[in-house]
Amino acid sequence: MAIFLESFAIFMGLGLLFLVLVLFFGARFFRSGGAEAERERTEEAQLVQQLYQAMGRLENRIVSLETILAGKQPEAKGKNYESE
Repeated sequence: MAIFLESFAIFMGLGLLFLVLVLFFGARFFRSGGAEAERERTEEAQLVQQLYQAMGRLENRIVSLETILAGKQPEAKGKNYESE
């Protein structure tokens, strides 16, 4: 009888542990919105990353244009080169 109670207690403990783990991971899955929400977050992160990269390229272009414009400015003061 004692072996039966020990085995029963072990199996109840394992069953309870399994139940807690299932509830924990199930709640975590549903709280996060599931696979659909995860995919949407991944797509959103990729879009933000692409925007960040595009802004970096745009900044490089602006710096290049500023450099080109700075090189064409006249060194002599008082002359109006805007009308040319």
